[in-house]
Parts: sequence; structure tokens; C-alpha cells
Amino acid sequence: MNKIREYTKKLFRLYMILFFILGMYIGYIQVAKSGEFMSNTDNPRNYEKMNLRGTIFTRDGKPLAISRDEVKPSGRAFPEKNIYEPYLGYLSVKFGKGGLEDKLDKFLRFSTKNTDFIDYLMRKETKGENVYLTIDPRLQQAAVKALGERKGAVVMMNPRTGEILALASYPSFDPDKLDKDWKKLTSDKDSPFLIRPVNGSYPPGSVFKLFTLASCIEEGVVTPDTVFDCSGDYAMDYELGTYHIREAGGAAHGSVTAVDALVHSCNVGFAQMGLKLGKNKFYEYAGKFGFTEKPDFMLCETEPGFPAKDVLTPTQLAQVAFGQGELTLSPLSIALMTSAFANGGKICKPQIIKSRVDEKGKVVYKCEAEVWKTPVSMETAKKVRDAMIQVVERGTGTAARMDTIKVAGKTGSAENPFGETHAWFTCFAPAEDPKILIVVIVENGGGGGKTAAPVAKELLDLYFSKPGTQK
Repeated sequence: MNKIREYTKKLFRLYMILFFILGMYIGYIQVAKSGEFMSNTDNPRNYEKMNLRGTIFTRDGKPLAISRDEVKPSGRAFPEKNIYEPYLGYLSVKFGKGGLEDKLDKFLRFSTKNTDFIDYLMRKETKGENVYLTIDPRLQQAAVKALGERKGAVVMMNPRTGEILALASYPSFDPDKLDKDWKKLTSDKDSPFLIRPVNGSYPPGSVFKLFTLASCIEEGVVTPDTVFDCSGDYAMDYELGTYHIREAGGAAHGSVTAVDALVHSCNVGFAQMGLKLGKNKFYEYAGKFGFTEKPDFMLCETEPGFPAKDVLTPTQLAQVAFGQGELTLSPLSIALMTSAFANGGKICKPQIIKSRVDEKGKVVYKCEAEVWKTPVSMETAKKVRDAMIQVVERGTGTAARMDTIKVAGKTGSAENPFGETHAWFTCFAPAEDPKILIVVIVENGGGGGKTAAPVAKELLDLYFSKPGTQK
């Protein structure tokens, strides 16, 4: 009997330990993991009452995503179809959420937690917040039209505030036909779900020369008047022999200043600038411009493809200095870099949410300009800006020149290992007091001055043709 009592006690202790562990695990699920499980779309208790979901608007109040009880199967409709896709996103009972519908879900969803005491006593469910984007519908439609059916992207932003005014991406899709087209969309090699302005990853080509010039001027290793010799072929010794950096089309620019190297997009000159700066400082300034981290922007999913410092051998450094080599960046990253030269050396945090309003009409959030990075001084930014003006006035960017407004810009023709050259153009205007910044990339579009700059010019003409709707 004593042995039975002893075994019983041991068994009881074991069960108590097991119950304690089970209790701790249940507590962990209910407390620490409750938010994750409650937000999981597979949770049957997480069924959303679509008539209580908030609306997404443009900055001037045009509805982009609305809830209707009669809309089946999701109860969500997108009146503007594919103009705002893919960044606006989708909502599907079968396939979940994407884009801003997903990123803003915690604000758009109805809430069972009510802060109004009377509503709480009446068990009233709170409708989700309405979200106003920074997007200007006139500019968005113009950007989509200007890009047309060419694979690529357009970013339009206010460089002084970081507000995104338009994001055009092609190819795109119709969110109202998502369930029907899902299989075709997900198997499409052109990736219509990819938000190209934000998450597209491309070799930047010569638009990246702005970074190299600014870093070298800021560090004092060159001035705008520093002279470089370009014979069209710059030979570098390395472990496997001799590496040659050549100009496009066999051009030879002769003796050029740093400014003229930008104006004529001289690869040889910028290779020499990169080597003068050195890999340590080159990488340091990459961090200052935000190229070594993901931009602080809710739609960003991909990290910049900036090479690690130990990868920057002299030949790699020389290539990256003019935007080639092991380097890929998004159009948004190029826009943020360019904004430093439009905004006195400061890069503002990119914003796409203008405000959020609750069901009672109270503004619960309003965006304010916030400095993200300050990579260079105001003096350096002005010198680079002046060089960009020369690019448009007498260099590779003349296709973007305007009659009465000065434009500061830079072309890029990025060699692409997977196909034809990508065409880039980045610019802002008026150059002395920038109101609008535009970045254009046309995939496999050839020369930036020939293909991308005219797209930007079309948008500049429209922007300055009459006052915009920005408020």
C-alpha cells in the first residue's frame, strides 16, 4: 500500500506539471499570440462585416475602394479599375488581401472595441476608418497614360514633403476580376502584382551618377571643376588581367570637368571619381542616402541591391560608380536620392497616407513632413542641382527641357543582363523651387534621353498647365 501511495503521489506531481505547462501554453496563446490568430484570415471568427469596412479615397475625396453589401463575393468594389493598381491592392474571400488593402487592414476593419461609452453599452460595432491617400488622381491618370502599355514605372512626389502624388506601374490588373483571373495573373511572367515603382529592382545606370558626384563633392575629393581625361577606354589591372571601362557607342569625351562628365554621362570620368572616393567612403555615403536599407515606406517589400563593402573591389567600385556592376535599386530609391538635391540635402520620409478619419468624422491621423536622411549639405545639393540643370539644358536630357521653367534632371541607360537596356530619367522642377519630382523607368526601353525623358516631359507639361488638386 505504501508503494501504491508513493506511485500515486509521483503520478499526481507529473500530472500537475503537465497541467501547469499546458496552462502556460494556453496563456501564451491567449495573450502573446492572440493578435496574430485574430488577424489571420483563416480564422472563422475573423469574418469581416464588409459594410463596416472603411473606404480608401484619393487626396481630394475620390473613392478608390468601397464596401457594398450587394457586391459578391467579397463585398468590396474598386471604381477606378486598374488605374491605381497594383499598389491599391485587392480583397478576396478566396485569396486574401494585397497592396494597401492589406497594409491598411488594421485601420479599415470594423472594430469590436468601442471607446464611446454609450456605443459600448449598446454593443455597437465601430466602423473602420476612412483613409485618404496623398495620391493626386489627375497626376495618377496622367502617369498611367504616359507610361502606356510599356513595362515600367513612374513615381511622382513632392520632394519637400515626401508625399507620393502618383505611382504608375505596368502591367497591372483589374481587382474586380481577381477571382476569375487569379490563375492567369499568378502565372504571368510579367508579374502584374509587382508594385514596380516601389519594389521593382533594376540596375540604375547613369542616374546613379548623381550619388557619386554628390558624395565626392561632399567629401572634398572633387569639385565641379575637377578635370578628368576620357579617351573612351579606361583600363584597370586586376587579378585576371586587364578590365576595360568603355563609353557607350565608342565615344571619347576628352578633358571634361566633373559637371561636364554628368552632362555628357561620361562613364570613364565617374569610374575615376569612384576610385578617388574609395570603397569605405563610397559605402558610408550609400548608407547616408538610404541605399543599404529598406526605405521607411509601408509598401516596400524588397531590400535595395547594394553590394556589400567587401565586394567593392577596384573594378567593382569603378562600375558601381556609374550605376552598373552588382547594383540594383527601385524607382522609389532613385526618387528619394534625387529629392536630396531638390530639398537642400534632406530626404523626407515617403508618405502615401494623407489622413485617417473615424466614423464620426474625427481626423485621427494627419501626415506631416519628416526628414528621413540628410546625406549632404545644402551647398553640395545646390552644386549637384546646378549640374542637373545643365544636363537638361545642353546634355543628354534635352528632351525634358521646358520653355519657361527650368528642369533639373539626369538620364540613364542601364545595361541589363536579362535583355535590352532599361531607360531611366529622374528630374524635378522648377529647379530653383521644386514642386514636383518625377522618376521614369521603361524596361528594355533603350536610351533614357530618347524614351524615358519624353514621358517625364509630358507629365511636367501637364503638371504646370494648370493648378493641381493638391491640398
